[in-house]
Amino acid sequence: MSKALEGAEASLPEPASGQQLRLIAARILKVAADGERDPIRLKAAAMSALGSIAGNADEKPPST
Repeated sequence: MSKALEGAEASLPEPASGQQLRLIAARILKVAADGERDPIRLKAAAMSALGSIAGNADEKPPST
């Protein structure tokens, strides 16, 4: 879960606010309580809570 939280925080475009981190952490805990253990899926769920579906700053934007 800590890897998912750290990854989600690192994916944010600017430093995360306390409220954003609490929202991310709460989503990770909820999804983990439902049985998810994959850090990548936990991170994706956390980022979707912020309205960001991709949630991966390492991904290249789609080429046009």
